[in-house]
Amino acid sequence: MSASIFLDTNIWIYAYEQSDETRPETSRQLIADNSDRIILSTQNLGEIYNTLTRKQILDRPQAADLIEQLIDIFEPVPIQASTVRQALAIQQQTQYSYWDSLIVATAIEYRCERLYSEDLQHDRRVENLTIVNPFL
Repeated sequence: MSASIFLDTNIWIYAYEQSDETRPETSRQLIADNSDRIILSTQNLGEIYNTLTRKQILDRPQAADLIEQLIDIFEPVPIQASTVRQALAIQQQTQYSYWDSLIVATAIEYRCERLYSEDLQHDRRVENLTIVNPFL
């Protein structure tokens, strides 16, 4: 079995956008090619719903349906107190925002080998996790 991966919320958002850019297709392909390896967190779910509705990519009922589908497919992992503690330490080490640090900490806690993100430093390693920008 291949190692798990984690997708930052921006990757999920691009996957549901309708545009001519390459990001949506790249995101959809990344999800399709790795669906059995993806770790999705409860933090992601909240951020996905909030961003999709705030940016009017989907209306609230559509976004709620999508969240239900993601829950059924990926069985999201919860954020534990230990994850929050690790996020605080990661924030000190990296100077990332708290929310980005929480994504990194969750990926580490669930033993992901890669975190795909457009917003964090490509090829940066935090513990055993490598951050990859799939759009480069």
